[in-house]
Amino acid sequence: MMRPFGIKNFRSFDEEGIYLKNIEKLNIFIGKNNSGKSTVLRFLKYFSQAVQVKNLNTFPSGIHEEHKRNGHKTSFLIPLLHEELDFPNNVPLENPFIVEFEIQTQKVKNIDIFKNIEIQLLNHCLDKRRDHIYSVNQDTLKNLIESLQIKIENFIKTTVVNEFKDIVYIPHFRTIGKSTESSLSEINGSDIIHKMFEMQHPVTGNEHHKEQFFKIQNFVKELLKAEDLEIEIPHTKDNVLINLHGNRLPLDSFGTGIHQLVILCSALVINENKIVCIEEPEVYLHPELQRMFLNFLIQETDHTYFISTHSNVFIDFNKDIQVNHVTYNGVSTKIEQINESIDAKNILDDLGYKNSDLLQSNGIIWVEGPSDRAYINRWISLVRDDLKEGLHYSIMFYGGKLLSHLSFEPKEYNPANKEFLENELIDLMRINKNSFVVIDRDGVSSNVVIRDTKKRIQDEIGNNLCWITKGREIENYLTANTLEKWLDSKYHKNSSVQYSQDNKLEDTISGTNSKIKYNLKKSQYSKEISEFVEVDDMNILDLKKNIEILVKLIDEWNK
Repeated sequence: MMRPFGIKNFRSFDEEGIYLKNIEKLNIFIGKNNSGKSTVLRFLKYFSQAVQVKNLNTFPSGIHEEHKRNGHKTSFLIPLLHEELDFPNNVPLENPFIVEFEIQTQKVKNIDIFKNIEIQLLNHCLDKRRDHIYSVNQDTLKNLIESLQIKIENFIKTTVVNEFKDIVYIPHFRTIGKSTESSLSEINGSDIIHKMFEMQHPVTGNEHHKEQFFKIQNFVKELLKAEDLEIEIPHTKDNVLINLHGNRLPLDSFGTGIHQLVILCSALVINENKIVCIEEPEVYLHPELQRMFLNFLIQETDHTYFISTHSNVFIDFNKDIQVNHVTYNGVSTKIEQINESIDAKNILDDLGYKNSDLLQSNGIIWVEGPSDRAYINRWISLVRDDLKEGLHYSIMFYGGKLLSHLSFEPKEYNPANKEFLENELIDLMRINKNSFVVIDRDGVSSNVVIRDTKKRIQDEIGNNLCWITKGREIENYLTANTLEKWLDSKYHKNSSVQYSQDNKLEDTISGTNSKIKYNLKKSQYSKEISEFVEVDDMNILDLKKNIEILVKLIDEWNK
């Protein structure tokens, strides 16, 4: 595990600075905009660059403005254990002894960063002498300080430097392009293609790189729930190709979320056992993908992560996660390490979450994914245009197969039983007692037997709070009229759609126009299609009845 460290006088950190005592596998920095969430990540990036050029006291040129404007020099604080340095038992230093050394920009040269360590040792030992804890003559004290300083300097130059020398930095803006040569471990996507090509076609002796390539591919398969997905780098090395559902297309042809996942997955697999700094990994990823990505970091990688984020999804009190609440008081940034879920309320308040959002919502409609959200919001608005998501209700995703791990059975949680949440079903009633769940029937016909998991959920929450679609999936509530208007208006396809309550929408649209693959862009297409749903289109199957029940329930939540 990575050693603790502190930072002073860097960007919004003042003379008091911050000290990160508890460092876990995932270290999350969350707070308002401009609070200083990324400051720790940037410091580690610059320090790593300084280490790479073997000059600990010089940050790269051009970033002198990153220093505090109060004229103080940036300082790095590192705790050193006596056992690590083989100190004598009677050494008058705290254990660990926190060493502080200053860092300048390249505008200032020939700075002896270890001179400050000598002063620290001298002052500390003299204080101990005055306290009569350690009494030696001046020569002995001088020899002791020289010996301690040599040990500390050597330890920092070797062990400590090795811990920080090769940090992977992934900025919030990530794109894939042609490879560029760089000595930095900064990954913004520009060098991904070349490295992936080398893994796809390893030279003799590096066959294990092929396993890394498959690991990237399998990761993306799992996140996108697409078993037939394949990643390919052509010999031109100018693009990433995705083979999915019989199509071989450039990565740019797919959704932005897929684009981002390929970059993130590749960066994490290409590098092994490093410190990884990620800026806002939630960008372009809907909450369910964020959760799966977070789980992958914990379960499948060996890095130590520093992550800045606005997303509440990353507020997880897993034993491998340290949540850091970042605040700015107008003068300096402070970081509070949060260890209890009850303290997360302050973070949610800081991020602007109100009673109508997530944990404090008046009521939650649980659906499988983003496309369900688009349709349900549209249907609710057609019945009651004064009801607004984020004000009167929230919509949350349970993510398809994850339904088997969830429960709506009210249970009395016993704090003494710490294994309850880990070993039993996740009780969604603990998030909010006001819940309604929408579940796709699935199956090839209306006569299909409802699966045990779905029946269990229905029994737990009650028939009046569980809507199992009468058609195969929620898209089967879309009328032929709606789909035809969408195809004609958006894609100029003057088509006749054959409606069926048992066919997948993907198959229905493919039969009309094979170039439109609904499943590849469900989130985008669902938003587009919902715009063409009118009141008369709700007279299909049991749609209107269930929406009216849901609207009445939302009214009760908001009384």
